[in-house]
Amino acid sequence: MAVASFNVCPLLGPIYPPPTSLLSAPAIQVALSNITVALDNLVATDNSSSGTYPADSTAFSIGIFSTTDNSSDPFWQYHYTSPQVANSTEGVNKVDENSVYRVGSITKLFSTYAFLVEAGDGYWEEPIIKYIPELAAAVQGDPEEGIEDIERFRWQDITMGELAGQTSGIGRDYATDYAFLSPEDAISAGLPPLNSSEIPVCSLTNLCNRQDFFKWFLQTKIPTLIPGQTPAYSNEAWQFFGYAVQGITNKTLSQIISERIYKPLNMSQSSFSQPPSPSVGVLPRSANASGWTLVAGDEAPAGYMFSSLHDMTTAGRSILSSSLLPPAQTRRWLQPRSHTSSPTGSVGLPWEIQRGPVAPTIPRITDAYTKAGNLGDWGALLVLLPDWEVGFTFLGAAVGGVAPGVFADIVGGFIMPALEDTARGQAGGKYGGVYEAMGDGGLNSSLELTTEEIAPGLDVGVNVVKWVSNGTVLLGEVGAGSEVAAQIYPAGLRSEGNGNGTVRTAWNFVETVANGVGAGSRGFFTQECNSWEGVNSLDYGNLPVDEMVFEEDVATGKVLAVEIPGLRVRMGKVG
Repeated sequence: MAVASFNVCPLLGPIYPPPTSLLSAPAIQVALSNITVALDNLVATDNSSSGTYPADSTAFSIGIFSTTDNSSDPFWQYHYTSPQVANSTEGVNKVDENSVYRVGSITKLFSTYAFLVEAGDGYWEEPIIKYIPELAAAVQGDPEEGIEDIERFRWQDITMGELAGQTSGIGRDYATDYAFLSPEDAISAGLPPLNSSEIPVCSLTNLCNRQDFFKWFLQTKIPTLIPGQTPAYSNEAWQFFGYAVQGITNKTLSQIISERIYKPLNMSQSSFSQPPSPSVGVLPRSANASGWTLVAGDEAPAGYMFSSLHDMTTAGRSILSSSLLPPAQTRRWLQPRSHTSSPTGSVGLPWEIQRGPVAPTIPRITDAYTKAGNLGDWGALLVLLPDWEVGFTFLGAAVGGVAPGVFADIVGGFIMPALEDTARGQAGGKYGGVYEAMGDGGLNSSLELTTEEIAPGLDVGVNVVKWVSNGTVLLGEVGAGSEVAAQIYPAGLRSEGNGNGTVRTAWNFVETVANGVGAGSRGFFTQECNSWEGVNSLDYGNLPVDEMVFEEDVATGKVLAVEIPGLRVRMGKVG
């Protein structure tokens, strides 16, 4: 009889503890070497596995960081100085981790981060008219409910979370209005002539104060979408976000970011919107031509920040490690708020979330929390990989702008499977082995765990090889004809060991049924991967039988024993 095969459906999120000692891990060493070779090749030939890109004319910096690395710099970094930057007469002539780039819309992420640190996450469902008096006045006399007006915003229906989550229905960007074309260019593009009253008052070349902005916007602009329906990218929404934050905190976002982010993290190479000296910048042409001197007034929360690889690394690590936010708040923040029409794309606050398999050979689904930015000659990307508590940053500069995607594909394509392989190996070495009941009662209870593939497809998570409770086989070894296997996954729950030098961590038990067992047809409403529905399915005397609690020695990192709360048994690790 053939050995059964399995398609493991793990819980979403980390399936092993985060890997440590990354630079000494063989898989990571190979991955970093491969990334270096691929980037060298991209610069030399403009070719990569994700397509062609003019990398030779793009100055860029890339750094990979983790929460387990205590350095303030990335644990790995790569820099390339393009000929245009090398010959710059205003900026740096060689890029490194301290070189300053504009990071564009990554500013939105810092605006959100600063607001969360300052005020918490209890405001997301609050209507913005509570904090922006100009909008409260504009909706006086509006019906509470009724037909949505194509020509009128229902400001009372827009929340703080919809501003930050790109579902407000406010238009993309008044600064890109085609009215700023010359009359001749507009007509040649098929556009009708405009009266002078129809040309936007506010622009990047004519910054409006708050009073003039509201007077113009409320009289002329119309909604793009009904609020809360679907994500649609908006820079305009972030000007309203800045006003609302000021209404809540009595501070500007510039003040909050400086006080709550830059100062405690010592991000001395970053500024919210005011351009630093060009001498520290990565400039592929003059400061004015590249956009270095561009300022945006009250639209600054949308995308006008300056930063370096060093500072972006510091910020990314602080988010993953919850150094400025309570861990529970970080977990709520690192979640999708809405979905796009792509099965691989979701939107958070204001995360651009990419979902997909870890690698073509590792089908487990993982989420990457990213934020991209583009402004003038610069392009930037911050990527957080919470499953491994690792992230990376790309910063680039080239005449006409930079698209980070090709660079991110190279880094992610090598580092993500290496992280999974390293985490799996470390988990196997730590938790894998045989456990037997402790004490003098002669209890016949045992457990065997491994991260090795014990049957086709069982190469995800920590596998339960065999489980015996008081002489009863609860789970037998997977072999010929076996139809059920099981894995355990970290629950994220942790307790200190009452001062005895130990720590306890909880794991959840999830069953996997062999392929073809009770499957039948698979349609839209009969999907296979529903493991989340089976967590904590078996309690005995109010305690879970399908939870395992490991006791670890803090000094050595070795696992000493495992407890099954529902079975009231503690088994020591014997092999």
